[in-house]
Amino acid sequence: MSKEKQTVNGDVGNVVSGDVTIHNYSAEASSPAAAQQPISSLQKRDLHRLMDELVDAGESKRELWLMIHTKLNTTTVNEMTAADYHNAVVILQEQASRRKYLKDCNTLISKIITITEPAYRVDRDRYCLKHFGTTLLKGLDKEQLQGVFGHFDELLSISDDNKALSQPRDAVAEPVESVPTRNRKPYVILGGALVLVAIVIAGMMVYTGKWGEAKAVSSPEASVFNIKTSDKIIEASVPALRGMFPGLNKYSDDFYSVSTYKQKSGWHTLKFTVSPQSSVPESYGVRGKTCYININPDGSYARVLTAPCRSLLLDQQSTPGGKYRFILK
Repeated sequence: MSKEKQTVNGDVGNVVSGDVTIHNYSAEASSPAAAQQPISSLQKRDLHRLMDELVDAGESKRELWLMIHTKLNTTTVNEMTAADYHNAVVILQEQASRRKYLKDCNTLISKIITITEPAYRVDRDRYCLKHFGTTLLKGLDKEQLQGVFGHFDELLSISDDNKALSQPRDAVAEPVESVPTRNRKPYVILGGALVLVAIVIAGMMVYTGKWGEAKAVSSPEASVFNIKTSDKIIEASVPALRGMFPGLNKYSDDFYSVSTYKQKSGWHTLKFTVSPQSSVPESYGVRGKTCYININPDGSYARVLTAPCRSLLLDQQSTPGGKYRFILK
């Protein structure tokens, strides 16, 4: 009579810990014999297929086999077992992933160099050194390269959007209707009467000694830049822009075609054109030109790419560079 292998004390569907006892269990007895099974022809073909795909991508077939045999401690494919086949597949898949990763990195490096050389080379090196501690692009990983590319792609997309916008034509002064000669006589008579009255009043003031006390008081209200827009970021940024840029209020009466729009990159742009007859100093070189104030997606800072517009807004000749961030909040 054979020995009892297993005892079940619980009910069906209600077996809990301690209700099952297994006698004479040995882990060695359950080891699969398949681990010693030789590699099959189908597995060999699949291994060669994976190998050929990597070779087509530029890998060396000899180096790949050498790597597999070194890791599996085999010398030929005929020595490999079915278990070795699965391990070899994992090795080749890891190699394929690594090669794709390196290819993606090289693509990013090429794109970064294309958009930054030569104008933004110094800025690129400074950005990489500040954020990653090196100026070598090949020393960066994929995520870091994506960050560099995204930074300069966003910066240049703003510049491209501004260049693509057409410059509005200069405003045409409306002709002033002249008064016919035959109708001028009444106006001349009325003007003469007013002059006579003014002379009489002036004489009376001199006579009474009060001329020195007369004062001409002029209290024109200072211009304040404002704009009605559905763009909440720009609307919320206007007070900060007025405080940041003194020229925005000072020369606001000389602006026309004031508008706003949101770029595909998420940036918000405030656009206006300066009148050719503006009171802005001629040395700023901004008369008749269109200016753009670009505000980043969360409204924390603004950029003004062109020097004439920065001079207008800051109301000074010397200004920081186009990539300078004017902090709004």
